[in-house]
Amino acid sequence: MDIAAKIAQYRYLAMFGILFIGALGVPIPEEPVLIASGLAVGWGEAEFFKACLACVAGILAGDIFVFTMGRYYAARFLSIPPFKWIFTSRRQVRIRELFRKHGNKTIFIGRFVPAIRFGVLVFAGQHKVPWNRFLLLDVTAAAVSGPLVVWVGKFAADRIGDPEEAAEFAHRVVRDGSHWLYGAIALAVGYFLVRHLLRKRNS
Repeated sequence: MDIAAKIAQYRYLAMFGILFIGALGVPIPEEPVLIASGLAVGWGEAEFFKACLACVAGILAGDIFVFTMGRYYAARFLSIPPFKWIFTSRRQVRIRELFRKHGNKTIFIGRFVPAIRFGVLVFAGQHKVPWNRFLLLDVTAAAVSGPLVVWVGKFAADRIGDPEEAAEFAHRVVRDGSHWLYGAIALAVGYFLVRHLLRKRNS
């Protein structure tokens, strides 16, 4: 799928639709869609606020759908293709371990990690995470990552005339930035874990 061409043709509908489908476990990474949306903004094909709104809405709509399916139809949902191929037994064990160690913070963390994002949402629904808590964590994460990556695409398009060079620059910035982001998440989780252990030991 030529994501940039679809966004140029259908604009906000394409941003919403592709991100919605990607949230269902279809192998369409979020970042290229968000970057392409930002590039469209920089080239005057879309407006920044509307692009961010369409992207975040697409992400959240997909996440809520997967969470709902996990909440009410987990066994059936995970037994049909392509979901049974995506949410393998090995991946289920990995996600359960994350929830055991980090609790509901896993929902926020999982939003930034494509390899486990789908499984985290299903598991959260299956284990009856309260709706208000799920929405707070998921909306917060999507509202941070979505507009930020769209802005990176816009920034690249504003400053680099060649479309291929602009796209390559934006992808490099997001890729390098994700390493810092994962490091920051790991430090935050480590901090809260150590604080929890110290509090437990002193109580």
